[in-house]
Amino acid sequence: MDNYGLDQIEYAYSHGIIPIIPDRNDAMKTNGTKSDDPFAICNMHFDPIKLEFTCFNNQKLKVDGIVEKDGELKLRFKTNECPNCPFKKECAKNNKYRILYEPFNPFFFERKIEFLSKEGQLKYKLRAIHSEGAFSEIKEIQEFKQSKRRGRHKVEIDLILEAIVFNLRKIRNHLNVTLI
Repeated sequence: MDNYGLDQIEYAYSHGIIPIIPDRNDAMKTNGTKSDDPFAICNMHFDPIKLEFTCFNNQKLKVDGIVEKDGELKLRFKTNECPNCPFKKECAKNNKYRILYEPFNPFFFERKIEFLSKEGQLKYKLRAIHSEGAFSEIKEIQEFKQSKRRGRHKVEIDLILEAIVFNLRKIRNHLNVTLI
């Protein structure tokens, strides 16, 4: 399920936290790195309420079943209009139908609905200001490109020390203190 484990998302929901996390396709739409291929899944509109994709030819790909794919349950989407479509060769390649798959788990659609809502989009844009800026400052200003140590525990210590330095600099700047 993307880079986020089902355990973490389940934990968030169980504690009243609604995660606003894009899946891969939504992230590509949001940051402007959509595929040049007009038939790519990231260029298709998905309606999480109706559970359908809208393809390049304005056809609706609806849920066709639940299948096991890549070791997890997934919803399969397709339309019966593909054989008559003028874009079939480019879209469905050598297959009779274009088939799309999305994860089938209790949080996928809730998360997608939250992310695609206007409120979710506003919150997600705010997130980028805070987190990405901090990481870029640590990388550029503090020149932390990579850890000089090996092993998870040692790298975690390096990251904690870098975060402490980052926070101390922010406090110093906030208090407008000059060091002698």
